[in-house]
Amino acid sequence: MIPDITQKQQQQIFLVARRYQVGLVGHSIVYWAGHYAKKSGWGEHLGLDTSMDIHWLARQGMMWPSLLLRLQNSVLQFGFPDAIVIQLGENDIPASKGVALQNSMRDDLKLLRCKMPKTKLFWSCLLERRTWRNAVALARVNKARSKVCRSAARLVLSMGGDVIPHVDLSHALPALFLPDGVHLSDWGQDIWLHDVRHALLQWLCGPH
Repeated sequence: MIPDITQKQQQQIFLVARRYQVGLVGHSIVYWAGHYAKKSGWGEHLGLDTSMDIHWLARQGMMWPSLLLRLQNSVLQFGFPDAIVIQLGENDIPASKGVALQNSMRDDLKLLRCKMPKTKLFWSCLLERRTWRNAVALARVNKARSKVCRSAARLVLSMGGDVIPHVDLSHALPALFLPDGVHLSDWGQDIWLHDVRHALLQWLCGPH
Protein backbone atom coordinates (compact mmCIF):
# COMPACT_ATOMS: atom_id res chain seq x y z
CA MET A 1 0.00 0.00 0.00
CA ILE A 2 1.16 3.54 -0.78
CA PRO A 3 1.10 5.68 2.41
CA ASP A 4 -0.70 9.01 2.71
CA ILE A 5 1.14 12.21 1.84
CA THR A 6 1.97 14.69 4.59
CA GLN A 7 1.62 18.45 4.21
CA LYS A 8 5.41 18.80 4.36
CA GLN A 9 5.81 16.34 1.50
CA GLN A 10 3.25 18.22 -0.57
CA GLN A 11 5.27 21.41 -0.09
CA GLN A 12 8.40 19.61 -1.27
CA ILE A 13 6.78 18.96 -4.65
CA PHE A 14 7.11 22.62 -5.58
CA LEU A 15 10.86 22.42 -4.96
CA VAL A 16 11.44 19.75 -7.63
CA ALA A 17 14.42 20.87 -9.70
CA ARG A 18 13.17 19.59 -13.05
CA ARG A 19 10.08 18.37 -14.83
CA TYR A 20 9.71 14.61 -14.91
CA GLN A 21 8.34 12.80 -17.95
CA VAL A 22 5.64 10.26 -17.12
CA GLY A 23 3.84 7.88 -19.47
CA LEU A 24 0.38 6.49 -18.66
CA VAL A 25 -0.05 3.51 -20.97
CA GLY A 26 -3.06 1.26 -21.40
CA HIS A 27 -6.45 0.57 -22.91
CA SER A 28 -9.81 2.36 -22.74
CA ILE A 29 -9.60 3.00 -18.99
CA VAL A 30 -6.53 5.17 -19.56
CA TYR A 31 -7.84 6.59 -22.82
CA TRP A 32 -11.10 7.88 -21.36
CA ALA A 33 -9.49 8.92 -18.06
CA GLY A 34 -7.15 11.12 -20.09
CA HIS A 35 -10.04 12.77 -21.90
CA TYR A 36 -11.91 13.22 -18.62
CA ALA A 37 -8.84 14.69 -16.87
CA LYS A 38 -8.25 17.25 -19.63
CA LYS A 39 -11.81 18.59 -19.54
CA SER A 40 -12.27 18.46 -15.76
CA GLY A 41 -10.62 19.99 -12.73
CA TRP A 42 -7.86 17.37 -12.79
CA GLY A 43 -6.12 18.82 -15.83
CA GLU A 44 -3.92 17.01 -18.35
CA HIS A 45 -1.05 16.70 -15.86
CA LEU A 46 -3.31 15.92 -12.87
CA GLY A 47 -2.47 19.20 -11.16
CA LEU A 48 1.25 18.38 -11.13
CA ASP A 49 2.13 20.81 -13.92
CA THR A 50 5.05 22.34 -12.02
CA SER A 51 6.73 18.96 -11.61
CA MET A 52 5.90 16.68 -14.53
CA ASP A 53 4.58 16.22 -18.03
CA ILE A 54 2.10 13.37 -18.31
CA HIS A 55 1.81 11.63 -21.67
CA TRP A 56 -1.39 9.65 -22.22
CA LEU A 57 -0.21 6.62 -24.20
CA ALA A 58 -3.55 4.87 -24.53
CA ARG A 59 -5.55 3.17 -27.23
CA GLN A 60 -9.06 1.77 -27.03
CA GLY A 61 -9.08 -2.02 -27.08
CA MET A 62 -5.33 -2.21 -26.47
CA MET A 63 -4.02 -5.63 -25.44
CA TRP A 64 -0.83 -6.75 -23.78
CA PRO A 65 1.21 -7.61 -26.93
CA SER A 66 1.05 -3.92 -27.95
CA LEU A 67 2.81 -2.66 -24.81
CA LEU A 68 6.44 -2.67 -25.93
CA LEU A 69 5.74 -1.22 -29.37
CA ARG A 70 3.61 1.55 -27.85
CA LEU A 71 6.41 2.45 -25.44
CA GLN A 72 9.02 2.27 -28.19
CA ASN A 73 7.05 4.78 -30.25
CA SER A 74 6.70 6.99 -27.20
CA VAL A 75 10.47 6.99 -26.60
CA LEU A 76 11.03 8.04 -30.20
CA GLN A 77 8.58 10.92 -29.71
CA PHE A 78 9.26 12.08 -26.14
CA GLY A 79 12.50 10.40 -25.10
CA PHE A 80 12.95 7.94 -22.24
CA PRO A 81 10.36 8.49 -19.48
CA ASP A 82 11.21 8.94 -15.83
CA ALA A 83 8.19 6.84 -14.87
CA ILE A 84 5.59 4.61 -16.52
CA VAL A 85 2.16 3.65 -15.21
CA ILE A 86 0.87 0.46 -16.85
CA GLN A 87 -2.87 -0.29 -16.88
CA LEU A 88 -3.07 -3.23 -19.25
CA GLY A 89 -4.07 -6.88 -19.40
CA GLU A 90 -7.80 -6.93 -18.67
CA ASN A 91 -8.72 -7.26 -22.35
CA ASP A 92 -6.45 -10.30 -22.68
CA ILE A 93 -7.87 -12.32 -19.80
CA PRO A 94 -11.08 -13.81 -21.28
CA ALA A 95 -9.29 -15.09 -24.39
CA SER A 96 -5.97 -16.13 -22.82
CA LYS A 97 -4.83 -18.89 -20.54
CA GLY A 98 -3.73 -17.38 -17.26
CA VAL A 99 -0.29 -19.03 -17.21
CA ALA A 100 0.49 -17.96 -20.79
CA LEU A 101 -0.50 -14.36 -20.04
CA GLN A 102 1.56 -14.32 -16.85
CA ASN A 103 4.59 -15.61 -18.74
CA SER A 104 4.16 -13.00 -21.46
CA MET A 105 3.85 -10.23 -18.89
CA ARG A 106 6.91 -11.48 -17.01
CA ASP A 107 9.05 -11.58 -20.15
CA ASP A 108 7.94 -8.15 -21.38
CA LEU A 109 8.32 -6.46 -18.00
CA LYS A 110 11.80 -7.88 -17.59
CA LEU A 111 12.72 -6.68 -21.08
CA LEU A 112 11.23 -3.28 -20.28
CA ARG A 113 13.35 -3.06 -17.13
CA CYS A 114 16.42 -4.01 -19.18
CA LYS A 115 15.72 -1.39 -21.85
CA MET A 116 14.71 1.32 -19.36
CA PRO A 117 16.75 0.65 -16.21
CA LYS A 118 16.30 4.16 -14.80
CA THR A 119 12.55 4.35 -15.41
CA LYS A 120 10.25 3.94 -12.40
CA LEU A 121 7.60 1.30 -13.11
CA PHE A 122 4.10 1.50 -11.64
CA TRP A 123 1.82 -1.50 -11.97
CA SER A 124 -1.76 -0.25 -11.96
CA CYS A 125 -3.70 -3.30 -10.77
CA LEU A 126 -6.10 -4.99 -13.17
CA LEU A 127 -9.55 -3.59 -12.54
CA GLU A 128 -12.64 -5.53 -11.64
CA ARG A 129 -15.48 -5.47 -14.15
CA ARG A 130 -19.19 -6.04 -13.85
CA THR A 131 -19.15 -7.67 -17.28
CA TRP A 132 -16.35 -9.49 -19.08
CA ARG A 133 -16.81 -9.54 -22.83
CA ASN A 134 -16.51 -12.95 -24.48
CA ALA A 135 -16.32 -14.62 -21.07
CA VAL A 136 -18.03 -17.99 -20.65
CA ALA A 137 -17.66 -18.32 -16.87
CA LEU A 138 -17.60 -15.02 -14.94
CA ALA A 139 -16.21 -16.54 -11.73
CA ARG A 140 -13.35 -18.16 -13.63
CA VAL A 141 -12.42 -14.88 -15.32
CA ASN A 142 -12.45 -12.99 -12.01
CA LYS A 143 -10.20 -15.64 -10.46
CA ALA A 144 -7.80 -15.42 -13.40
CA ARG A 145 -7.72 -11.62 -13.09
CA SER A 146 -6.62 -11.85 -9.47
CA LYS A 147 -3.89 -14.40 -10.16
CA VAL A 148 -2.48 -12.54 -13.16
CA CYS A 149 -2.54 -9.23 -11.29
CA ARG A 150 -0.75 -10.63 -8.23
CA SER A 151 1.92 -12.20 -10.40
CA ALA A 152 2.68 -8.94 -12.25
CA ALA A 153 2.56 -6.91 -9.03
CA ARG A 154 5.13 -9.16 -7.32
CA LEU A 155 7.45 -8.88 -10.29
CA VAL A 156 7.20 -5.09 -10.52
CA LEU A 157 7.88 -4.77 -6.78
CA SER A 158 10.90 -7.07 -7.09
CA MET A 159 12.28 -4.71 -9.77
CA GLY A 160 11.98 -1.67 -7.53
CA GLY A 161 8.63 -0.50 -8.89
CA ASP A 162 5.38 0.27 -7.09
CA VAL A 163 1.83 -1.04 -7.22
CA ILE A 164 -1.36 1.04 -7.46
CA PRO A 165 -4.08 -1.17 -5.93
CA HIS A 166 -7.41 0.59 -6.75
CA VAL A 167 -9.10 -0.98 -3.72
CA ASP A 168 -12.16 1.28 -3.99
CA LEU A 169 -13.02 0.34 -7.58
CA SER A 170 -15.27 -2.59 -6.79
CA HIS A 171 -17.58 -4.29 -9.29
CA ALA A 172 -20.11 -4.45 -6.45
CA LEU A 173 -20.75 -0.71 -6.86
CA PRO A 174 -22.71 -0.16 -10.13
CA ALA A 175 -22.37 3.63 -9.89
CA LEU A 176 -18.63 3.33 -10.58
CA PHE A 177 -19.27 1.88 -14.02
CA LEU A 178 -21.05 2.77 -17.21
CA PRO A 179 -24.01 0.56 -18.23
CA ASP A 180 -21.66 -1.70 -20.23
CA GLY A 181 -20.10 -2.87 -16.95
CA VAL A 182 -16.58 -2.37 -18.36
CA HIS A 183 -15.82 1.33 -18.59
CA LEU A 184 -15.78 3.68 -15.61
CA SER A 185 -18.32 6.39 -14.86
CA ASP A 186 -17.17 9.90 -13.95
CA TRP A 187 -17.14 8.81 -10.30
CA GLY A 188 -15.07 5.75 -11.16
CA GLN A 189 -12.65 7.82 -13.21
CA ASP A 190 -12.22 10.26 -10.33
CA ILE A 191 -11.19 7.36 -8.09
CA TRP A 192 -8.79 5.94 -10.70
CA LEU A 193 -7.19 9.33 -11.30
CA HIS A 194 -6.89 9.95 -7.56
CA ASP A 195 -5.10 6.62 -7.10
CA VAL A 196 -2.66 7.33 -9.94
CA ARG A 197 -2.00 10.91 -8.84
CA HIS A 198 -1.41 9.79 -5.25
CA ALA A 199 1.18 7.23 -6.38
CA LEU A 200 2.96 9.82 -8.52
CA LEU A 201 3.00 12.30 -5.63
CA GLN A 202 4.60 9.71 -3.34
CA TRP A 203 7.23 9.06 -5.99
CA LEU A 204 7.94 12.78 -6.42
CA CYS A 205 8.46 13.16 -2.70
CA GLY A 206 10.88 10.24 -2.49
CA PRO A 207 14.53 9.84 -3.52
CA HIS A 208 15.45 9.58 -7.21
